[in-house]
Amino acid sequence: MIQKGYLVVADVSGYTAFITQTELEHAREILDTLLKTLVEQFRPPLIVSKLEGDAVLAYTPEASFLQGQTLLEAIERIYFTFRHTRDSIHRACRCQACTLVSTLDLKFVLHYGQFTLQTIGTIKDLQGADVIVVHRLLKNNVVKTTGVTAYAFFTEASAQAIPLGDLTQSMIPHSETYEHLGEVKGYVHNLAQVWEHDRERRQIFISPQQAWLTVEFDLPVPPSLAWDYLNNPQCICEWCGLASVKPTDLKLGRLGVGSGRYCVHAKGKETTVETILDYQLFDYVTVQASLSNGIVMRTTTRITPTDQGSRVAWYASQPNGRGALRTLVARVLLPIMKREMHRELRMGEDKLRKMVDADLVAGKIVANAESRQSEAQQA
Repeated sequence: MIQKGYLVVADVSGYTAFITQTELEHAREILDTLLKTLVEQFRPPLIVSKLEGDAVLAYTPEASFLQGQTLLEAIERIYFTFRHTRDSIHRACRCQACTLVSTLDLKFVLHYGQFTLQTIGTIKDLQGADVIVVHRLLKNNVVKTTGVTAYAFFTEASAQAIPLGDLTQSMIPHSETYEHLGEVKGYVHNLAQVWEHDRERRQIFISPQQAWLTVEFDLPVPPSLAWDYLNNPQCICEWCGLASVKPTDLKLGRLGVGSGRYCVHAKGKETTVETILDYQLFDYVTVQASLSNGIVMRTTTRITPTDQGSRVAWYASQPNGRGALRTLVARVLLPIMKREMHRELRMGEDKLRKMVDADLVAGKIVANAESRQSEAQQA
């Protein structure tokens, strides 16, 4: 059965030179470590089809993401783990292999199109013209043209399908031309640049032990979808019961540290201004909320994978006020505020569960991509 979705190839660049110029035994050990790390980072909804020497071929069906930023950051997260592993390998060893390990890097090609999934034993092989396209794109002139060596190349088809929208403003337009395929346009995303920026970030996380209020619950979807439901403005409006949510201070259309949300409550009289203090994809986001009554508080939303989907935890800090007087008032009202906030969070949880269940029944989202592919193949 023909499927539609995103095709992803992650390729270790510098592989051939590294394996031929260094001690084979030690080089093989290093490459095995890097490839193992790479495969392990392809988590649902990204599904590994097979390992192709120094490359990993993966796919994810349509409806696996609610917003383009999530897929983009899933690729970044894979690169961050690869880069951290590479830079940590045998730092004290001075052999040729360990000395040249920094010459290895990672590039991605992402394309949207049609494919079929053929299963032979434990092997799942992707077939179709678009699978050929994504493989051909590995042989490109990106480095020569842009000077970027660690990158994710999004074809125009994938950029429109996700959609990436304004996120492409931070990318480099690029095109390749191939015999029989013609011109393939797309965008180059500099992963090394994002890695350097991420290293400078400061962690702000409210732990369970520090939390003034904790609410936990499960959702029957993988972390990627749970993340979107918890951070997508349209979804927040629905499960929080808000009149509107407007993203603010986006960086080239992208939500992250320093950006936030302007939330108008249902009655239209109260507002809450949220600022993102820390943002780690599929893991946690810490937000500082300033209420119209002068109360300020921080909340960490954490997501952890479970066998059935995801566990969501809200960890809230004790509220304070802007200024000494408001802080004193907040201290007096703490018991009342805690009961009210707990009630509102539980109401939000209930609405969120119902929204997710309705979308699953309507087929708007894919909770288990591997199961969906298996069902489609059997049909």
